[in-house]
Amino acid sequence: MGGGVEPAHSTPTAESQNPASENNPIAAVADSGELPVAARPKFERISADGERYVAHRFRDGLYRMANPALGRVKHHSANQLSVDINEIVGYLEKGYLLRMRGETSGQVNLIAASEIIVVP
Repeated sequence: MGGGVEPAHSTPTAESQNPASENNPIAAVADSGELPVAARPKFERISADGERYVAHRFRDGLYRMANPALGRVKHHSANQLSVDINEIVGYLEKGYLLRMRGETSGQVNLIAASEIIVVP
């Protein structure tokens, strides 16, 4: 209590208090399975022939995902989920497939989660 030097205490920043903040979208994915709206990730796959596939947004503004547990009928439109871009990561973690479009060919295919790269 005398005139000694007090130990230095660091003041926690908003980011250190909330690791899932806007500045750290990867932590947000780990916590909730969804990215914050500001992050807007991109999803891509490079095929064996070098064509780049990107997530295909349908006219309603949503993306389509398929449950692999549905087997041979998972590709039918009636069996697919319509999701917002921020929901895609959570479904990919569960092994769902994502409809993606080839940038050169324009072909839309279901792509397995294991082949998709998330680009923040």
